[in-house]
Amino acid sequence: MTSSACELCGEPIGAEEEAHWHHDPVLRSDGGTRVVRVHSRCHLEFHQRRGDFALWGRIGGEKMAEGAPHVWARNLRNVRTNSAYAVYRDLPGVRYGRRA
Repeated sequence: MTSSACELCGEPIGAEEEAHWHHDPVLRSDGGTRVVRVHSRCHLEFHQRRGDFALWGRIGGEKMAEGAPHVWARNLRNVRTNSAYAVYRDLPGVRYGRRA
């Protein structure tokens, strides 16, 4: 297996290292189609520095709040024991937190 250089830091990506495909220079969410291979740590640092995770979280949260609260409810910690979320747990298609 060949190794290549990370497009973000320029260091080699070893055969055993985790690598990601990163849309560059235009992000996929903005219509980008070109992808480059990068270290997973460089990829995470890139998006963290730009504040992308916070933005994407806000966008996702707004979409969930608009019409699908049962989707996020199954991902909350302790949803199985929190009675406030019982109505969401019992919706069709929601399996998280149900006893077997």
